[in-house]
Amino acid sequence: IFISILDQNGLFVHAQSIGSIERDYASEVDTDADNAIFVSGVYGGQADFDFGPDIKLHDVVGNQDLFVLKLSMDGTFQWSAAQGSVGNDAALGIVADKEGNVVATGYYGGTIDMDPGPGVANIISNGNTGVYVLKLTGNGEYLWAFGNEGGHGYDLAVDVLQNIYLTGS
Repeated sequence: IFISILDQNGLFVHAQSIGSIERDYASEVDTDADNAIFVSGVYGGQADFDFGPDIKLHDVVGNQDLFVLKLSMDGTFQWSAAQGSVGNDAALGIVADKEGNVVATGYYGGTIDMDPGPGVANIISNGNTGVYVLKLTGNGEYLWAFGNEGGHGYDLAVDVLQNIYLTGS
């Protein structure tokens, strides 16, 4: 996975590489009002999401798991959240809302704990993949998650009233 920052003239500012030795990819990026950078995606093995001297490892639970990553405006690691089930999981869409929170969507297979902290917030898909919406604070703390049997969430938007609009299949 690479994350690159270009200025308004297309000139290179910063780039980093993260992930595991497996098939990993970033699917979407967004910024908030403070120019913090949020990235969603998939990783397939033990992955280090902190490209600095520190290590922030996440171990994959199934074949592939989803991640949400926050960087500062200069590309410095802030936090990462990774969730997984025994099935395939992905974070395909991400958006920062006006309150500094981040909302992600994608798909999951089986039972997945969407709380990246010590709490448990399981959503369940009975054999098929399911679409989810996950909301975290700007500090990566769990607010809520919604899961539904069948489908994939691909993209989302948040309006000025904080309503969430979701597309998918």
